[in-house]
Amino acid sequence: MDQIKRNLYELLFSCKGNWRNAIYVPCGPCPHPCKVDRSGCLAAIRQDGAPLLVGVRGFEEETGERIDPGECVGTLSKDAFSSLFSRYLIWEMTSSEQCPMEYLTDSSLCTLVPKYQKQKGD
Repeated sequence: MDQIKRNLYELLFSCKGNWRNAIYVPCGPCPHPCKVDRSGCLAAIRQDGAPLLVGVRGFEEETGERIDPGECVGTLSKDAFSSLFSRYLIWEMTSSEQCPMEYLTDSSLCTLVPKYQKQKGD
């Protein structure tokens, strides 16, 4: 299973099966090259308390659903999101030059399967 599908599964699990229970985090102006196409992200909190992000464009491509940010449970600016999770990002990110949203969409690993149970190649 590829990364986007894992993240989609975990996002929907965390949001009780409905993306509308996620928080929308818009990209806004950013100096970084962007893999989420500046479409923003859907955010939730994982079981371990870590942030989980899925790019809106990736979600729409995988599910065929159109995301209306106004239907999300709330909106949090990118700066507010980065501030809220600043300690987590300091420990996890290897470079302050990288966009935190892009980092989290790229690196989120599904936590529903314990690490010792993951298959080779995951």
